[in-house]
Amino acid sequence: MSERQYFEHPRWHLLRRNNAAVGRTTSDVPAENLPSEQGTGVSDDKKNVPKRTLSSLMLLGIMYTYTTSGAYAIEETVMGGGPLLTLVVITLIPVLMAMPTALVVAELATAIPSNAGFLMWVSVSFHRVVYFSMVIQSLLLIFIDNALYPVLFSEYVCTTISCTTVANRGFRAGMLFVTYILNLTGVRAVGMVSVMLTVATIVPFVLMFSMHLFKNNFYLNWPAISFIPPDIDWSTFIATASWNLCGLEQVATVTEEVKTPHRTIIRALVPLLGLCYLTYIPPILTGSSSKKGPPDISEWKTGYWSYVAYSVGGSRYRFC
Repeated sequence: MSERQYFEHPRWHLLRRNNAAVGRTTSDVPAENLPSEQGTGVSDDKKNVPKRTLSSLMLLGIMYTYTTSGAYAIEETVMGGGPLLTLVVITLIPVLMAMPTALVVAELATAIPSNAGFLMWVSVSFHRVVYFSMVIQSLLLIFIDNALYPVLFSEYVCTTISCTTVANRGFRAGMLFVTYILNLTGVRAVGMVSVMLTVATIVPFVLMFSMHLFKNNFYLNWPAISFIPPDIDWSTFIATASWNLCGLEQVATVTEEVKTPHRTIIRALVPLLGLCYLTYIPPILTGSSSKKGPPDISEWKTGYWSYVAYSVGGSRYRFC
């Protein structure tokens, strides 16, 4: 561990204790008669450290699927505050909230490289009461957040195809089972699948936006895009907008799996902010311009992208 490190590594005491034991047992033996590992003072803990497997691309995929994962669920933000305010917030949040968070995460994840992530940072910096409350809040967030994704997935699928109640619940259980098996296979598999999911979620929306422009001679319904509803639902608007761009601190929970974290984390987090713009801005422009005339923001509900894709490219694109 370098002396320039800001904090001591969370597991450094184990390495010190192991090295001390090695020093006591080998103090009377010449170094040339020791095995190479003992002669160089390498501990068993250090030899058994798992290989770091996450590259910048894999880390980018993991963070994208956790924080953004497509323009799904941004419809409620538009319904709450209109297209214009949504575009403004989507533009400002990555600059005012996400970028500072990314820099802090990159610094602390390098200074305290532990998969405990922000929980370890709080444990090092604050009283145990603060740490305990942070653990409880994290558990609540995990329970609530993980319960949203299966419901969101089944609602989008059942918007595209007709589903019975049993099929709807089956889609939810199936998603949970697949993600459970995927996590059991290891972090490298999660990283590879996350990269594929990143491509699979961005490409349809960019394709939909491009098709709309070429099909309508680059027409954009600016009166609809600039529409601000007279009665803004601020609670829905702010909550959904921030939720769709939160979670950057979670990168610290895979720090010990990342190759050269002091460089890899920044390389992954900075492009992530650009992908947020690419994910949200084109679909909102397309959805606002898919119909001529004044907008009807009451249509912006979960599953609205299926109807936009249908209006742009027909039934074969509704599955996007």
